[in-house]
Amino acid sequence: MNQSIPKIKRCVALLALLTLTLTGCQSAQVTTSLTDQYAGNDMASQMNFWHSLNNKKLICNNDALHGDMLFYNEKDPAQNYDDRVSKFKADGFLPSNFAGAPNDAITRGQLASILAKMLKVKGGVMMRLVGPTPRYALKELISLNIFSESSTQQILNGAQFIEIIGRSEDHLLNTDRKATAAKLDGTANTQEAQ
Repeated sequence: MNQSIPKIKRCVALLALLTLTLTGCQSAQVTTSLTDQYAGNDMASQMNFWHSLNNKKLICNNDALHGDMLFYNEKDPAQNYDDRVSKFKADGFLPSNFAGAPNDAITRGQLASILAKMLKVKGGVMMRLVGPTPRYALKELISLNIFSESSTQQILNGAQFIEIIGRSEDHLLNTDRKATAAKLDGTANTQEAQ
């Protein structure tokens, strides 16, 4: 009887290893995309999208790119997910080798990389050297208080996504305010010198 316990443990360990090998590391999948329901650019569709997004347990690439497009352009002219990906690649917000499926859950690192480019975050030495990769973009956006402390592979729920987009909007407003204040200050200094 004592000899059968180690055999059972080995069999269980082998089965677990085989399961991991066959399934691999796969991205979490989202079963339904809100963008399929609320893709319109009218105010009602946008409000329904944002309101429904708050209750989502996972945010998929399709919903994230639609939300990012609404944040950046105030509308989403794309007809479908492939159009969104093409537009984001053309604008430089996604790398040319991006191959994420529409229902794959977006990671914090992927979202941070997109938003760092949209927000034109310069970053520190490493980000300036290697670009806004998920790791360095996330570090910069954490330091700007746009993201909470997290890792690049963590996924997001709807409320977290909405909070990040809201903080991104605040960052843009503050950046615009500072630029306007600096411009006005420069104008005032020029007038005083005359």
